[in-house]
Amino acid sequence: MAGLLPLSRAGGVFADTLFCSWPEWRNGRRDGLKIRCPEGRVGSSPTSGTQVIHTLTGMGQRFLQRRLSLASGRLKELQTELLVVKDQMSQLVDDADELSLRALVSETPLADQEYREAKRHADTIVKHHDQLVVEIGEVQAKIDDLLDRMKESTR
Repeated sequence: MAGLLPLSRAGGVFADTLFCSWPEWRNGRRDGLKIRCPEGRVGSSPTSGTQVIHTLTGMGQRFLQRRLSLASGRLKELQTELLVVKDQMSQLVDDADELSLRALVSETPLADQEYREAKRHADTIVKHHDQLVVEIGEVQAKIDDLLDRMKESTR
């Protein structure tokens, strides 16, 4: 179907409808088949740019349910990973703090190198933690959007 927009780009509509636009280009042969209306209306074929609303069927509902199921599964995976990363992060940050103190006291190049390496690992795990938190927020927003769509379609 030409011009059909994907569900995620449905013009900001959160209901169970999809919008599509007819293409601008028309074959010259079609022009001769149109019945012209004397009042200036175009007849049975909509003009280009006209938006047509297609209501979702049961298939659309199943599609929403499937996407919701996948998103909730991904959310569970991310939350489990976040718990592991939090534990690792606390350990690595504590190690980096301890090595920082050791490097200050001993003032040796080896201690300083150990501290810098531990600090780099701690910074990396903190960055990963922050990315997980952002991704969890995005998945939760996606789930909320899908639930809103399902709620609107039952009205």
